[in-house]
Order: sequence, then structure tokens, then C-alpha cells
Amino acid sequence: MFEKVLCTSFKSNGYGGWSALSAIVFITVAVILIAFNLYKGQISSLDTATYSELADGLLLQHFDWIQFATSNPRNAAPIYFYGVPITTFALAKLISITQWKSIVFGLNLLLIPISLYLVRKILQVSGVSVLLVSASPIMFLFSSDFPLWPHYILSDTIYVTLLLWVIYLVLRSFAHRDASSHAVFILAILLLIFSRPASPPVIVALLFSYSFPWLFRQTSFTLRLWLIPLLGAIFVFVTISAVVMLNLDGGSQITQLNHARGDTALYHHVADSVISMLKQGLVIHDRPETWIDFEGGFISVLTILCTRFAYFFAPYIDAFSLMHTLINLSFFLFVGSAIVFGEVCASLVEAKEKLNQAKGLLVLLIVSVAVFHSVTLIDYDWRYRYPVIAPMIVLAFIELNYICLYFSSRKTRLVT
Repeated sequence: MFEKVLCTSFKSNGYGGWSALSAIVFITVAVILIAFNLYKGQISSLDTATYSELADGLLLQHFDWIQFATSNPRNAAPIYFYGVPITTFALAKLISITQWKSIVFGLNLLLIPISLYLVRKILQVSGVSVLLVSASPIMFLFSSDFPLWPHYILSDTIYVTLLLWVIYLVLRSFAHRDASSHAVFILAILLLIFSRPASPPVIVALLFSYSFPWLFRQTSFTLRLWLIPLLGAIFVFVTISAVVMLNLDGGSQITQLNHARGDTALYHHVADSVISMLKQGLVIHDRPETWIDFEGGFISVLTILCTRFAYFFAPYIDAFSLMHTLINLSFFLFVGSAIVFGEVCASLVEAKEKLNQAKGLLVLLIVSVAVFHSVTLIDYDWRYRYPVIAPMIVLAFIELNYICLYFSSRKTRLVT
């Protein structure tokens, strides 16, 4: 009986409406997440102060971004890469100079149900079963990120919502695209670009998927969707390791030379920072217990990069509390198990094109983000993993759909 209920409607395209179960689960999860973030209250960080100061500058320039950028030169990432958070903070201050933090906090809370809704739409356009679509919000309660980051006065939740919107646009474009859809996609990509300097891997993955949709169309099972991104990650790590070795002794000299020439380009700032952190054996920023000895060779650099990649998905370290560890373990055990068993079942059933298209995009996106931060920086509290948590949930439910497809087809064969 359970198998019959679990595998109901797996031949449908997933575009069902709001059933009573679906609405109850969605509203319950949204209310719990909002209530928990309200209970924790507003929290400011160093970035909050930075955005606030820059927002004041933008207000003084009357939202003239050209003048504002000219008066705020930066040696690191250009100010334009922070356009969305700075503008958001400036608008909040324009509404209320005393309650602007509460306005940003309220916006973050509002974006929680919007993010849940976008995940629902992504699963639907991917052809996932109505039953699994209805159950998907539950996994957000087992993520340590959605109960955490929305109550920070930051732009991370805005970025997460934008990313989910663009993922939906790309997946929908696989079936149909026209001039208006191209225009909306370009607008959405620009918003992502101006949301944070760490957007390059996301932008590349989304632009690649949008430009070459035929690469994700598969009518038979193949590991290509996993092998290409993972082999690409190895290629990037090997290449970075080789480049680092060529500049290992001259890293600081490169910076000095460029400063002498008046060259403060972002590339040189990042390159020197990457080399410096590799020399320290840094794995997770400000967590020296994760660092490893740097022995000065190519293999040592490659080992650090691969260790960072593994730590990007680490569910726990010794410093985590018991509750934090249990929540993360539950989440990553669910996602990992769904992927492993889902891939096994996918090899035994007829492949579904929509499921594979979505899976290909999500794997490429998640691996790209992990590789980027393995090369640059994995923050102390895994803040940069937050944007790929929802895509990981979507990927897990796509794999669950394949598991149920397998049991459904197996039952059909037994009956016939």
C-alpha cells in the first residue's frame, strides 16, 4: 500500500496544482522558518557595517551609480559587484533611517516562502512527481542555513532567491524561449552579476546551460552529467596548482611589480591572495584545525585544493555543536543517499529528458561553486555554501523521483 501511494502519479509531468497536502506542508515549513528567524532576532556582521557605509555614500550621490563608483575606487572587487546589496540597503535607509535594519530583515523573511515557491516551480518544470514536489519543503527544516542566514542583516537570502529564479528561467527555456524570455534572462543574469563578487561560477554555469541546452538532453542513462563537471574540477585544480608553482616564489613580487606600475587589477589581487593562503595550508578560513602543512610542491598545492573541495560539503567539524552536527548530518546523509541510490535506479529505468536536463544543470552549478570557493575562499561558517543548499535539495528530489520510477516500473513488470 505504501509503495502504491509513494509512486502515484510518477507518469505525470509534475504540473499539478496546490493540493491540500502541498499547501499544508508549504505553509507549515514557511511559518516555522520565519518564526525561528524571528526568534533568533536581527544579527549584524562586518559586512552589514560595510554595506551600510556604502549605502550612505550612494544616498549622498542621490543614487547616481556612476558618480558613486568613481568616488569609491577599490583595489579588490569593483564596487559594481555589490550593486544589489548596496542599493537595497540604501532604499531601506531612504524609507526609514532608524528602522532600515528591520526593513532588510523583513525582506529576508519575505524571501523565505518565495524561495520555497521557486523550488516548487523548479521541481515542477523538471517533471518531478506531484507528491515529491509537495514534500520537498520539509528538507529546508534539516538545513542549518535557512534557519540561520535570513536573520543576518545581509544580502545572502536575496542572492539565493535570485539564483533560484534564474535556475527556473533556464529550465523553462529548455522547452520554450522567445525574445521576451531572452530579455528576462539577461536582466536576471545582470542582477546576479551585481549581487556579489563570488558570482562568476554561477554566471558561467547558467550561461553555459542556457546557451547549449542540447548538451543536457539525454534519452538514455549516462554518467556524463557527473563525469564532465567532476573531471572539469580536477582539470581546474591541476591547472591552478601548476600556475601557483610557477609563481610560488614570485607571488609577492608580482604584486609589488604591478603596484609599481600602478596596476591594481582584481586579477592580481586575487592571485596574490590565493597564493598566500595556499602557502599557509589554509583550508577553512579562521579554522586552523582544518589547515594542513604546505610542503612547497605541486602535489601539496593539489592536495590542499582537493581537501578544500571535500570540506565544502563537510557536514561537521569538531567545533560544531551537537545540534548543528546532527542537522547537517541529516541533511547531507539524505542528499548523498538520494544521489547514490537515485543514480543506481536511473540506470535501470527509461531516462526522463526533463529530469536529466535539470540534473545536468544542478550538478554543473553546484560543482562550479564548490570549485570556485576551493580555489578562492571557504568562509569560517560556510556562508558561501548557502546559495547551493536549495539546488542540492532540488537535485536530491530529482534522484528520489528516479527511485520511485524504478519501483513503479518494477511493480508494473511484476503485475504483467
